[in-house]
Amino acid sequence: APTTDALEDDLIARNVLPAAAYDIPLCLQDRRLNPDGTLFFDHFDHNGTLGNIWVVNGNAQPFLKVQRRKYRFRILNGCNARFLEVKLSTGQPFTRLGKDSWLYPQAIEQSTMLLSSGQRADVVVDFTDAPNEVFLQNILAQTDGRKPQGSIDNPVHLDVPVPFLKFIVEGERQPDSATVTVGTALRPHHPISPSEAKVTRVFEFHRRNGAWQINQQFYNPHLANATPTLGSVERWICRNGSGGWWHPIHMHLESHQIISYNGRQPALHDRFKSDLHILDGNSEVQLLMRFRTFKGPYVFHCHNVEHEDMRMMFTFDPRITPTTSPQPIQASYP
Repeated sequence: APTTDALEDDLIARNVLPAAAYDIPLCLQDRRLNPDGTLFFDHFDHNGTLGNIWVVNGNAQPFLKVQRRKYRFRILNGCNARFLEVKLSTGQPFTRLGKDSWLYPQAIEQSTMLLSSGQRADVVVDFTDAPNEVFLQNILAQTDGRKPQGSIDNPVHLDVPVPFLKFIVEGERQPDSATVTVGTALRPHHPISPSEAKVTRVFEFHRRNGAWQINQQFYNPHLANATPTLGSVERWICRNGSGGWWHPIHMHLESHQIISYNGRQPALHDRFKSDLHILDGNSEVQLLMRFRTFKGPYVFHCHNVEHEDMRMMFTFDPRITPTTSPQPIQASYP
């Protein structure tokens, strides 16, 4: 069952959010098979593996029977390297509740959603007046593990969308459908002020000597590349100096708050809590993180699985006492 807390339990109990029976996780993946039916993987392609079979929760060509009511879907891009831009075949927008692990302060509307590997979208789809068949589609063109075609501001869309999942809509309208709609209050958001940041760190993500590095270093599991002080706020500047590859950057432990994307205010769906952001070609993201509770070590890394496995990862190691970095990690766990 999905994890909730008292606030979310109350929203469900008051029928603002759909009940557990109508709250369904969807893991979207692309896979490729060898002639003998085993999974294909090229160990020598470090750009990123793409597949040609579209699966949801491990099933190819899946369908889901739904009632004429609102459903909550927790969508995960579980691909190795493929970016997805998902939409409904009817053109109906999603009512989006949150990003990654966190609810928004209020529900917003999105007609399509760009998701990198590892990103999650918490959405509601209203099937009350839907046709008998609705498809969840990917419309983003990508033929290489490096990145999708086009740019993040001007993506190239497929001539024929890829259907990931068919919804079969059955029965009459259900009178007890959840009441959430665009603008419904969800979880209060307490923004971090840039003035709270006492330390700024810069991380450059790049390809070097045929492999993947951060600040011209490979991952070292014994080294803490950053040692934030517990209770503090830091500004992190993440840069992708290459136009040839995109890097989805995943921060473990804490959420972060994106304050600028290439010097601009981030889009509405990226203004609150995240644990993963996209660095497209030659881009810069500035973010704030508050280190609240736990000592480290933890990691952050590119979520393109091949880039991560080729050591595009750093360790941050929150500590009680202010400490300069780099330092040996303060603890090791088998």
